[in-house]
Amino acid sequence: MKFFVIFIVFLNTIATANSTNHPSIPLILHNNIKITINIEWIEDKSKSIINKNKSKKDKLINISKDIFSKVLFPKKIFSDYHRLNNIDNSIIKEAKEHLGKRYVWGAIGPKRFDCSGFTSYVYKKMGIRIPRVSKNQGKVGLKVKWKNLRKGDLVFFDTSRRRRGYINHVGIYIGNHKFIHASSSRRRVIISRLDKKFYKARFKWGRRIK
Repeated sequence: MKFFVIFIVFLNTIATANSTNHPSIPLILHNNIKITINIEWIEDKSKSIINKNKSKKDKLINISKDIFSKVLFPKKIFSDYHRLNNIDNSIIKEAKEHLGKRYVWGAIGPKRFDCSGFTSYVYKKMGIRIPRVSKNQGKVGLKVKWKNLRKGDLVFFDTSRRRRGYINHVGIYIGNHKFIHASSSRRRVIISRLDKKFYKARFKWGRRIK
């Protein structure tokens, strides 16, 4: 589905370049990937991209395989996009390998964890180093709001009784309003709902570190 959306955006970009005579069109993918698409128009009257027989209002884009193959599109963008998705899925897969393992304050794995020990261990297995404690983990990477959370993001909470406003708990978002974490109350690594009243009221922000 994501690939289809990118493809539609790409086609729209080609149409824009054609109508404005701009050879380069900026495009942003995957939140932090910024690219410029360079268009090479082929001088061939028999292969017009715009059907000139249509009115301006009803112009249709007809891209033949031959012309499409001549468009200079950076293939690296797709490879980077899929690479990031693979990292997200790998983080979640690694995290789920530890479901049920005991919570022990100060433990950093692999058999026992506290919350930040769990997140730092999982990220380290993916080749990503983050600070050891949740307070410092909450300061690195791109800050993300609830509505923009993506699989593999870190999610942070203030679970103190008086909600003093500081970070003291962290987990990993796995999608569908769920996150995996080493829970001090349940004494093990579990999956919880982010929209559960307790966590929703104490959620602070997310962080994207990839």
